[in-house]
Amino acid sequence: MTDKVQSKLYFQGQQIIALEGKTSKEYELLMRRDIDGVARFPYQEFITTMTDHDQHKQYVTELAVILPKVLSHNPNYTFSFNLDYQELFYEETFTLFEQIDPALRSRLKLELTERLPLNRTNAYDEFLPKVQLERLAALGYQLVLDDFLAGVNSLAGLFEVPHLISRIKISVLHLKRFLPIDTIIDIINLIVTAIDDMALEVVIEGVEDSDLIKDLPTSWRQQSFYYSSPVNVEPITF
Repeated sequence: MTDKVQSKLYFQGQQIIALEGKTSKEYELLMRRDIDGVARFPYQEFITTMTDHDQHKQYVTELAVILPKVLSHNPNYTFSFNLDYQELFYEETFTLFEQIDPALRSRLKLELTERLPLNRTNAYDEFLPKVQLERLAALGYQLVLDDFLAGVNSLAGLFEVPHLISRIKISVLHLKRFLPIDTIIDIINLIVTAIDDMALEVVIEGVEDSDLIKDLPTSWRQQSFYYSSPVNVEPITF
């Protein structure tokens, strides 16, 4: 651990806004610890947790308490939770999600982050670990490709397992550093058009200016500080 002060693991939630209909209440769970008195994502700890199997087991022990509590305390909300591909090669990950009450699972989406796992046992020529994803889907969880078209969350990977994925999230944070708004809109529309027949939910992440937002379809969901700052989640109250 490189962080000076460690506290209890907890989550903050950032709302994922459904512009069309506006009836759903969904939050992405953002991992936080109070580090030196400030709520932060424990970046170095997270890296160690994903790559050190023993530490991952400790992390899952904490999640086994927190996740069911979040779901049971907030029965009217749906949550998205980030899952690293490396975790799909740790058996305790599946034990965790098997232990969650089946009645709660439909309200927890698992967002597969784009990082390449350091250690894997699936077939060399697989883009995504199909057997592991099928195990999660069979438990009743919806699967999401986070940061679509970044890292291992490629278009080819989606085509391998289209029946297992219900949503893609496209982040414009990186694009905004290099491209004008009109070009970003064209790129996003091109991506979604290419997979339109899959009928996937689309979440656009990191859009912070009204000029870009107004040109995006209202059927796409939005997640950004423009709509929602992170709030504490135990429990969510509004």
